[in-house]
Amino acid sequence: MNYISISLYRKIINHALNEGMTRDDFKGVSTPIDSIEQIQAVPANHFFELHELIDREIGPGFSVRVGQQMKIEDYGVLGLSWKTCSWAGEIFDRSERYFMLLSNTYFFRVEKGAEISRVYLNRQAH
Repeated sequence: MNYISISLYRKIINHALNEGMTRDDFKGVSTPIDSIEQIQAVPANHFFELHELIDREIGPGFSVRVGQQMKIEDYGVLGLSWKTCSWAGEIFDRSERYFMLLSNTYFFRVEKGAEISRVYLNRQAH
């Protein structure tokens, strides 16, 4: 089963609440928000279901806004490892190796070039 770290799920819910949704708006989601303190990860389809609900309630652009609010601490052990990097490319190298700590749904890949490098974050369509 594909999963997403609970820290990302929690961040999305908290941001949606800050943008005007209420706890009642989340009744009926597959992973109830009252249970998120007791679990480490959520099934990926629950994560995507949450995004779809928020998109219907708040409208487009939510994912970009919540992404802008992400802090290094939100990435757990992976984020902690970034703090010890001495150059930006090293962050991507570590992400490629350890992104699975956040999710086994996405496949993070770095393609290094002489002048330009590319970062790919791929997943199966939902």
